Amino acid sequence: MSKDKFAECIQLLKNQLYRTAYLYLNDEASALDAVDEAVYKVTLMRKKTNTRMIQRNFM
Repeated sequence: MSKDKFAECIQLLKNQLYRTAYLYLNDEASALDAVDEAVYKVTLMRKKTNTRMIQRNFM
């Protein structure tokens, strides 16, 4: 998966991730932090692991 495609997937998922995080945390700032942390961890994982595995998990 190219960097651009990866970024596009992240942008598509961010809204859904935020809504889920907000339902669990009931706080806007905490939900935004949770989404940022999740995106950061996936970005690190992308650099360390097989990108095809990540792509399958996103799709």
